[in-house]
Formats: sequence, C-alpha cells, structure tokens
Amino acid sequence: GRLASARTLSRAAKFEASPPPRQEAGLTAKDDAVSPIPIDLLVVDDEPKIRMLLKEDFEQRGCRVRAAASGEDALALLDEEPAQLVILDLKMEELNGFEVLKHLRGRYPELPVIVITGTYEGSEAEQAVKALGALACFTKPFELPTLRRLVFEIAARLAPKAQPTAHGLSMDSL
Repeated sequence: GRLASARTLSRAAKFEASPPPRQEAGLTAKDDAVSPIPIDLLVVDDEPKIRMLLKEDFEQRGCRVRAAASGEDALALLDEEPAQLVILDLKMEELNGFEVLKHLRGRYPELPVIVITGTYEGSEAEQAVKALGALACFTKPFELPTLRRLVFEIAARLAPKAQPTAHGLSMDSL
C-alpha cells in the first residue's frame, strides 16, 4: 500500500491512502505478513485516513494499536497505558510532532519512535528527529511494507529473550 499527502497554501490537505494490492487468489506472503511478536503501537496522526489505515493494517497483522489525532491525545493515552512503539506525524496543530517527541524523551526515554511526515523533507528533517531520539523518519508518500518491516524488526528486538533453564537450555530450543 501507499500513503500520499499534499498540502496547499490554504491549509487544506488532500490525502490518499490505498491498501496493498491483492492477488485474485488471495494475499501474497509479503502482503499477509504478521508481526512475529505482538507489539503495542500508538499511531499519532491528525489525518483520519492515514491514522485509520495504519491502525487497521497493523491490527490485521497481530499488533495492538491505539490511535491519537493530536499530540495532546497521544501523551494522555501514554499516561493511561504505555505503548511499546509510537508512529508519530510531525505536522499537527497545537502540539506538533517535534514537541511530542521532546515530551516523549523526557517522560519515556527508552520508548522507540518512528516519525512520518508529509511536510518536512530531506536529510535535515531526518537529522532533527533523530537528534531528538527517533529511530527513523519516513517522508509521505512512503511504502507501507517498508514501515511494516521496521515495526516488525523493532517488535523482535523488544521481545524478551528466552530464559535458560536449570540445565542450560531454553524452552525455545526444545
């Protein structure tokens, strides 16, 4: 699938979201990827179509997803219940993604954050968000499978390692 956005000078925005292509006989293996490890995501984007597309896509792949339409809502949701990963848009009214990222670093310094943006482009934006602790910065439009792969890699890294038993073997190796 592909996510695309465009903003005009009148502050109106046009967003297009399309699901991944499906073959007539069903989904391909790549399209049907499921998170190897369940992960709790928080998707933060003020554009409803993008927010819901990401929420539905990751839920279909075994993730638990909460969604917030603003930076304020995101921080409130995290105060109620932590997430394991945040996907954060930069351009939002009032509390923008840069400000949310600063708050997250102060409150939850170990929380992984992936930034998505349709406004800021180039290496300067990527350097700025990475300096604030984001793991990656995707510029809209971006390929959903690429974002999905990164989320699944993070989920695998966050998974607790198998604990050795008294005999030196882990239960996973049996």
